[in-house]
Formats: sequence, structure tokens, C-alpha cells
Amino acid sequence: MKKKEKEVKRSNFSALALVLAAFVVASFFFMVFLDIPEVEIISFSGSLSAESGNALEKAIAAAEDDKKVKAIVLQVNSGGGSATVAENIYLHLLHVKKKKPVVIAIADQATSGAYYLSLAGNRIFVRPSS
Repeated sequence: MKKKEKEVKRSNFSALALVLAAFVVASFFFMVFLDIPEVEIISFSGSLSAESGNALEKAIAAAEDDKKVKAIVLQVNSGGGSATVAENIYLHLLHVKKKKPVVIAIADQATSGAYYLSLAGNRIFVRPSS
């Protein structure tokens, strides 16, 4: 009787190991070979200057060109700044939202130019304390 019990326990362990190995291989396959959609989260805080605006435009353009990215979330926490920079980002976001959804999430503040560029999003989410 004891020999049969040991054989049964070994076969259960082998089956479990086989199932676990199949799960690991399948997970790897899905992560590497399938085109899993993504949401790009871009955070912006601080003043809208030529330098910060350029960095923000590059991040938006990269998300726009990435085929895996199906939507963009722009987190804004800014008191504004350059009107020209805000206008350029606003126009860029209007162009991007024709291709994929743009969602604006306002953190503590979005005043002046930051509020203006936020208006280009498909949806705007604001906390009551903002």
C-alpha cells in the first residue's frame, strides 16, 4: 500500500509542475508576442516655459506615435506660464485627440495656460479641492 501512495503523490506533483510550467510559458507568450493596449500617463507640473513645454510636447508626440498606446492621460498641476507654449500644446492635443482619447486629470491646480491646454481633452477630471 505504501508504494502506491508514493506513486500517486509523485504523479500529482508532476501534474502540478506541468500546469505551472504551462502557465508561465503562456504568460510569457501573452506579454511578449501579443499587442496589449496601453494607456500612457504623462505628468506635468510647474510653470509652462519653452523648455518644459518642449519636453511635454515630445512626451505627447511619443505617445501619439506609439501604436500600443490607445489613450493618453495628462496629469496637470500647473499655475500656467507662457501663453504661446500653452497654445502650442492645446493645438497639439486637439490633433492627437482625433486619433486617440485624451483625458485630463487636474491635481492641485490648473490655472491660466494650464487650464487652457486642459480644455483640449476629451474629458477633464478635477478634484473638488482643486
